Amino acid sequence: MSKNSINYSLGPLEREILKIAWQSKKVCVRHVLEQLSNDLNPAYTTVMTVMNRMVDKGILKREKPNNTCYYQTTQTKDTFLSSLVEENFDQFINHYGPEVIPILKQGTNHLS
Repeated sequence: MSKNSINYSLGPLEREILKIAWQSKKVCVRHVLEQLSNDLNPAYTTVMTVMNRMVDKGILKREKPNNTCYYQTTQTKDTFLSSLVEENFDQFINHYGPEVIPILKQGTNHLS
């Protein structure tokens, strides 16, 4: 599996953090916390922990030029989503076999 491969799904907080990180070049935990939806309302330490785990997963990278950690995404949104779709597609094929391909195509007909 390649370093850029994504073989898991993201939780709601991770998805929100990614959306915020894609909108900015670099973000700190405080900035993300301020931008998060009120529905989530996580603690500062929760956001910091999730962002550090996203670094461990290769989704974010961290820099610490001074006392503040700054994070940025490792992939563009398009690249990340393409990897996610490709990997999930491959998992369907590996699990159900090639006969699932017409079903997957049928499921995307409404997108055209």
